[in-house]
Amino acid sequence: MKRLLKRVGTRPAEIAYKLGVSEQTVRNWSNGVKEPTVSVTELPSLLQTLDCSLDELVQAVTESKRKRAERLARGDEDDD
Repeated sequence: MKRLLKRVGTRPAEIAYKLGVSEQTVRNWSNGVKEPTVSVTELPSLLQTLDCSLDELVQAVTESKRKRAERLARGDEDDD
């Protein structure tokens, strides 16, 4: 998710505003703490805001979760 969020080039606060979620929610997505939970009707807006396909979103979420799990396994701080 971090890669997608950086690619968009907007601050987490702006993305949060566009999607109607908190800035902390966007940061949690970026860090792999949580994945986006959206309804089918909200999904097109998320994909448009992140300028990505559904496949790219799924890959990004999977990558974020994997990286977070690796950091936690190493005992690294969870503030990436």
